[in-house]
Amino acid sequence: MGEQKNVYFNQHGEVVSRGYDGRNHYEQIVFNLRQVEAIKLIIEKYSGKGHDQSQSN
Repeated sequence: MGEQKNVYFNQHGEVVSRGYDGRNHYEQIVFNLRQVEAIKLIIEKYSGKGHDQSQSN
């Protein structure tokens, strides 16, 4: 895979990577708000109580 980068939540709740290209500091979006919300739903569905309920159906 590609190089490992540190990622952060910006003030809008997006997951971003930060870097420096030799002239400018920049921020690149890794996951936008819709993607962050989808990830939260997946985690909720497959962790703890929600996971037990999905297996019983």
